[in-house]
Amino acid sequence: MGFTFFKKNEEVVKRHNISNSSSNRIRTKMVVQPISTKTSFSKSIKTMTTKACHERLSFSRTHFQQLAEENAEIAKKGKYLNNQGNIIDIGQSLNYSIQNSKHYHHSESLSPPSDNATHDTRMYVCYGLTVKAALKLTKHGGKHVGVLNSAHATKPGEKFLSGCLSLESCICRGSLLWPCLTQFENKKNTIYTINKSDEFSLSPSSCAIYSPDVPIIRQDALQADMLDEYQKVSFVSLPPPNAFELADDKLVRSALKKHIYRALCIFAENKCEDLVLCAYGCGTRGNEPKMVAEVFKDILSNELKGHFSRVVFAINPRKEDEYQAFASVFEN
Repeated sequence: MGFTFFKKNEEVVKRHNISNSSSNRIRTKMVVQPISTKTSFSKSIKTMTTKACHERLSFSRTHFQQLAEENAEIAKKGKYLNNQGNIIDIGQSLNYSIQNSKHYHHSESLSPPSDNATHDTRMYVCYGLTVKAALKLTKHGGKHVGVLNSAHATKPGEKFLSGCLSLESCICRGSLLWPCLTQFENKKNTIYTINKSDEFSLSPSSCAIYSPDVPIIRQDALQADMLDEYQKVSFVSLPPPNAFELADDKLVRSALKKHIYRALCIFAENKCEDLVLCAYGCGTRGNEPKMVAEVFKDILSNELKGHFSRVVFAINPRKEDEYQAFASVFEN
């Protein structure tokens, strides 16, 4: 297993090589190399990081509302007009994603497949938004890319339709995930109705939705230009624990481990090889970035070791503290 992270305005990449010995003992070695000697994917991620650091993240809520309405109309019609003036048919692909979206009840026991731990996993931490990171992976040979959606507990897409800048809203603007989620909104004994119950009034259950091969139709979630040809990635939508309500480090860490473990098991079960993950539950749910990074690292180095080829942690360019926390955890 290896790790790469990218700092602002630097022309080097720091890499850690982690031993795959049977004793599972972790050894690290620091290697500093010029960018020019790196793989094309590493250089692409580095470029995305540099651009994200220099771009001013400004937005108009009205603009985002219009994009949400456009996506809803595109999903309804099953097609969109790209920047070349060509009509792109996404109806069949979207119907497949909706019809094959699978709900995982919180009581369902999950474990990683026993025959799938064959990869020498490389991990990357970068500044960038989730949709753009997923597109980078698909461009650079991504095999069944999976994206973790830090989902809202009781409402599909959270405030997607009102132009919110949350991670889930950004995902729903860049892709057609939203209609895959809305089919479960009022369905009994599924994620949204369960999380509205008294049992989970403080912190959400670990119910999840797996949505396969969802069309990504925009280049990113901000400027949101239409792609000439859509790309497909799969999503696991799973609400993070509410650290503000749990209010105890041991309870929060335990809940994080349960949720993250289940998300990674779902990816592995559905044969996703390359992942885009996030600062899961940091921000409005109060989870401490360093703790979240530690839980990811622990699971990826143990229970889910070797199940994925590449894992990218895409950190919002506005969240430097989150980036620094993830970089420091994986560096050590």
